[in-house]
Amino acid sequence: MDRLEVAALSGKDAAMAIWNYELFTAEQTIDVDGRKVTGVSSVTIGKIARAILIFSFGVLLAVWLGRTAERFLVNRIGYDAMRARILRKWILTLSLAILLVSVLTWVNIPLTVFAFLGGAIAIGIGFGMQNLLKNLMSGLMLLFERPFQPGDLIEVGNLRGTVIEIGIRSSIIRSADGVDTLIPNSTFLEQNVTNWVLENPAVRFKITIGVAYGSDVREVARLLIECTERHGLVLKEPAPDVLFEDFGPDALNFGLYYWVAIGPKASGAKVASDLRFIVEKSMNEHGIVIAYPQRDVHIDSAQALKIELVDNRQ
Repeated sequence: MDRLEVAALSGKDAAMAIWNYELFTAEQTIDVDGRKVTGVSSVTIGKIARAILIFSFGVLLAVWLGRTAERFLVNRIGYDAMRARILRKWILTLSLAILLVSVLTWVNIPLTVFAFLGGAIAIGIGFGMQNLLKNLMSGLMLLFERPFQPGDLIEVGNLRGTVIEIGIRSSIIRSADGVDTLIPNSTFLEQNVTNWVLENPAVRFKITIGVAYGSDVREVARLLIECTERHGLVLKEPAPDVLFEDFGPDALNFGLYYWVAIGPKASGAKVASDLRFIVEKSMNEHGIVIAYPQRDVHIDSAQALKIELVDNRQ
């Protein structure tokens, strides 16, 4: 029994020695009666272990509360599911930041301990944090200003697509080809952004039709309007319009202008393609020829000389 007690006491002493082992120290300045007093705070393995345990428990609790609040907003209040998810992510990020500072304070680890990282590393982290904070603040501005929201068709730079998600640091844009692109939130504040459905989803489109000379232009205009009325996605108001735009070298050119409410089920390119099919069939049924450009005849110098000699002989 004596040996067991000695071994237990030795193990306990060893464990306490490891628990209280000092990894490094950090200076900490506190205010006492209006005077600043600088002291030294030690960071031990025990403090770090407690901080990790408390922080892990806090993360699990914050995630559970966030998901519960999201379900409550969506199912009970009828809040938009996408907006609720974005709001949950922002609240979770803010909660984790507050939790980290609180945990360090609870276990008596001063924030000045991070100064030991050194100048070069601190500068590198500073530049990285600057870019991160810029995107975080940009995302926060996008959340409150709401220049676009998930489901909107936007265009930024050379990319056009549907907003899938507005994240904390970046947003996801899905192109018409189904490719998802992550764009930093600061890009939306630094570049011009076109929102096709910001206040009014109705967008005007145009297709051009050329018919042969000699065609009844009034009949052509009537048929074009009729073709738009046969397409279910073309809006009645504003009404479609047909303009006789030009006397081309090979055709009489008409412009068919129509409005479409852009959305997940309405693509401008798809509606334009449908209308071209309808127009082509309608023109053929009514005997109106859709003109095509004449081929250019290129004659090189040798052919031109031969033609000139033939003309001179004649």
